[in-house]
Amino acid sequence: MATDGATMTFFAFPREIRDLIYTFLTPKDKTYTITSANTVALAKAFSTLAPDLGIINTSKTVQYEMLETLCPNNTFRFSFPGSDTKTQSMDLELAELMTHIEIYIDLEHFHWERFRVGRHDHEIHGISGQVCEVLRVWNGLSVRRETCRITIKDGISFISPLLRLPFLDAVKTLVGLDTLLIIVLKFKWDLRKLGAVLGPSLGPSTVHYRWPLLEYVDRDYGCIKFHPRRSLAERLEQAAGENMAH
Repeated sequence: MATDGATMTFFAFPREIRDLIYTFLTPKDKTYTITSANTVALAKAFSTLAPDLGIINTSKTVQYEMLETLCPNNTFRFSFPGSDTKTQSMDLELAELMTHIEIYIDLEHFHWERFRVGRHDHEIHGISGQVCEVLRVWNGLSVRRETCRITIKDGISFISPLLRLPFLDAVKTLVGLDTLLIIVLKFKWDLRKLGAVLGPSLGPSTVHYRWPLLEYVDRDYGCIKFHPRRSLAERLEQAAGENMAH
């Protein structure tokens, strides 16, 4: 509370009031490409993109409280390769706040002829390792996750080579997600093969072409959509019913 000769500080307001202020100031349903997944860098990025968010850097407490509002309501894009993002910089503290992420993987100029069965390719395994680390840190916490969108840009016409990418093993662990959307930015008529590979872990999928509309894509592409959390709950319910029947 204010005292003689003093002014009321921001923290004199109850947390509920501060949260209302944060909610009023912070954007929603936006996608941010981040180059360093730690609270200080992210706070600076937000205040640069949105001048109204300058309050975020007034103190460490405000910074964290405001990120608690920002993170659950927006999507964070990790780009590979060529991003400055270092997976080691993804603070567990920040990962706990993120409920929506996007993994953008640019393989358009990858030499697929080098990527043959039985042959190790350092480039693709390096990219997959970084993707796996982001998914491991983000998914390895006991926090309710909502959506993950994986966008793959490549120059091949069939899904089969993508099925050998090592990071798909990490994707199979995302069983707690509400929605998983995998987008391939080149039309592949055999996209259902991806559903067959991931289905045993993530449940049934639906395939769409040119849906949802991506403003930054001007060519045919395909999407495959999973609802892992719902599928897992249905399987557990079915198993419980079968046990009761016996």
